[in-house]
Amino acid sequence: MATVVADLIHRGILRQEPTGWARTAPLDIATVGVPETLRQLLKQQFERLAPAEQTLIEAASVAGVDFTAAAVAAGVGMTAEDADSRCAMLAR
Repeated sequence: MATVVADLIHRGILRQEPTGWARTAPLDIATVGVPETLRQLLKQQFERLAPAEQTLIEAASVAGVDFTAAAVAAGVGMTAEDADSRCAMLAR
């Protein structure tokens, strides 16, 4: 979270004023984005995963922000129960 806030300050979307913090632009997904430093951290963590876990995450990302285990399972050729348990393990 600190990285996201620092990025917003760096880009001038947030600024400190005498009365507190002020937003200079609307905050939406397109505005906030993912700071490069956080993007690199996520990439490193992803690359440490086993190939099967990477494939599972790739299938889930294609399925969307909200997805079912059955949708991911269909994308990687496993049972919904197996996909569900693997997704739960990765979420931890």
